[in-house]
Amino acid sequence: MTGIEKIIKQIESDTQLECSDIIAVAENNAEKIISDAKLEATKTAAKIEKDADSKYKDIIERGKSSAEVESKKTILLAKQQVIKEMIENAKKYLENLSDDEYFDLVFKLIKKNQSADNGVIGFNKKDMSRIDDKFAEKLNSVSDGKLTLSKEPININSGFVLFYNGIEGNCSFDAMFSSMYEKISDRVMNLLF
Repeated sequence: MTGIEKIIKQIESDTQLECSDIIAVAENNAEKIISDAKLEATKTAAKIEKDADSKYKDIIERGKSSAEVESKKTILLAKQQVIKEMIENAKKYLENLSDDEYFDLVFKLIKKNQSADNGVIGFNKKDMSRIDDKFAEKLNSVSDGKLTLSKEPININSGFVLFYNGIEGNCSFDAMFSSMYEKISDRVMNLLF
């Protein structure tokens, strides 16, 4: 071998060694990059899974909470409906009392709601037809002032209206139940629930 051939061989050998070193470093770097990428992908996947689990739990909790609110609303509406029906039934019961019982109740209400002044008391057409001859006598025995029976029926379902010097005292069952609705409703609620 000549000197040039030895130099070429030496250059080839050195080049191969250098190439092997470069390839080894590149393979090491590639393995590190792949390892780092796998580690980062695992971390990212774990974070995505944790976030998804958290969102899932949040959605489930909100769904449960919403269902509970709807359930409570439904129960409340049902209770309110039962109370309303009971109050209506109580009012109908009073409206359908026998004449004696009905007017005994009316006289108690007159005593409670009267004024010492003279006035007029008005009833609906049905109640006016149930009034007997003794009514006026009994009416003035329970009132502090003199009450005169209105000649014309008034537009109420039941009960009566007192008129004193232009002031109207609405003692219809509708008005009384309406004004006491909250109080009655609370009592019924306590009795039933």
